[in-house]
Amino acid sequence: MEVQVSRTQFRWLLVFWLALIVGRLASPSTQLPSDVNAATHAAAAETFSTAAGKAYFVAVVGLSVAGFVGMLRTWRFAPHVFLAAYVVEFAGMPLAGWYAATGWQVMFEGLAGVLAGALFVAAVFGPAKQLFEGPRNAAA
Repeated sequence: MEVQVSRTQFRWLLVFWLALIVGRLASPSTQLPSDVNAATHAAAAETFSTAAGKAYFVAVVGLSVAGFVGMLRTWRFAPHVFLAAYVVEFAGMPLAGWYAATGWQVMFEGLAGVLAGALFVAAVFGPAKQLFEGPRNAAA
C-alpha cells in the first residue's frame, strides 16, 4: 500500500514551516547579553551593507519566497527552488561571519530546517511526489 499526501495536507505542512520561520524571526533576542546583542546586530548590518551581502540576502529571500509559493501551487520545479534557497543560505553562511541566537531561535531554526528537508524529500521522492508530476487538473 502506497501512502500519498493530499494537496491540502502538504499545504498545511508548508504553513507550519512558515510559522516556524516567523517564530524564529519573532523570537526576542533579549535573553542574550546586551553587548552580545548589540554586536550581533552590528555584524549583521555590516555584512548586509556590502554588495555581496545584499546579493546574498536577495538571493536567499527570493528563492525562499519563490520556492514557498511554488510548493503551495505545486509547480513542477518548486521543490528544487525550495532546496536551492537552503543551499544558497548554507553556502553563504561562512561569508556572513558569526551570530548569536537564543535557545528559542535555534529551536525554531532547527525545526524549520528539518521540516524543509522533509518537505523536499516528500515532494521529490515521497508521498507528495504525485502533486508535482504530470498535467494539472483544472479542479485542483
